[in-house]
Amino acid sequence: MMTKEKVMNLLASGGKDLSVFECDDNYISVTVNDFAGYDGAWNVKKRKLDNENLVSTIQETIKAAALFTVYGCHYHYVFDDFTVMWGLASDEEEEEEI
Repeated sequence: MMTKEKVMNLLASGGKDLSVFECDDNYISVTVNDFAGYDGAWNVKKRKLDNENLVSTIQETIKAAALFTVYGCHYHYVFDDFTVMWGLASDEEEEEEI
């Protein structure tokens, strides 16, 4: 069983590729720091993650351990007593189907 403490430890391993904010006892907000600014035409420039494979593994581990997943603008991985919201700083849609 994935506890909130285990999830927080897992997220901490993401280093500067992930921003993690514990909003309250029941909600963790995770942002993948892939935003690098805008080009001259105001298109989003993405930052290359330091460890893209690790970030992907962290997300897949959380997804597999969650009771269920809800997708709106971001992924919400729902556990018994807390939820992890996972989004991209670039605000671009993820390609993954759930």
